[in-house]
Amino acid sequence: MKRQRNSSSKASKTTPDTLSGVLTRSFEGIGIDHMLREYRVKKLWEDAVGKNMARHARADKLKKQSLYITAENTAWANEFVYLKKTVMEKINSLAKEDLVKEIIVKTTGKKDDKLIPAKKPLKTFKKREVTPEEIAEINRLTEDVKDPVIRNAMRRAMTESKRRNTED
Repeated sequence: MKRQRNSSSKASKTTPDTLSGVLTRSFEGIGIDHMLREYRVKKLWEDAVGKNMARHARADKLKKQSLYITAENTAWANEFVYLKKTVMEKINSLAKEDLVKEIIVKTTGKKDDKLIPAKKPLKTFKKREVTPEEIAEINRLTEDVKDPVIRNAMRRAMTESKRRNTED
């Protein structure tokens, strides 16, 4: 005997999630969304303050929406205190979102100490050519994805990953 549907219940119409929406929620769920925001601020730092100022101060961390800056001496720290609002506006403008609402400036704590980079630079990868077999495998793995935008984004990401990895 077939079960009849209750005619009063309407099927809910939902639109599929965008890939960026799914990724954003995933990053928030595993707790790395704040690291991505901090990375964006650090990446925009030199463009926001200029090369000269970036040589004398660094963006150390972003905690909530407070950006912590370390200047190499009190003179540079005072310069940043004076320019806080301008620097915040520039970073937020470049990021196209309000990442920074407050700037906290400190010095290295040592007289005439040169600024030490906050962390090692990001690892650079030797890129290689992707083989036709790898391209065929990527195409095979993504062929069932119905949305062409998502399918192409996945293919680009997988191809770039192959270019960067020299071993599987």
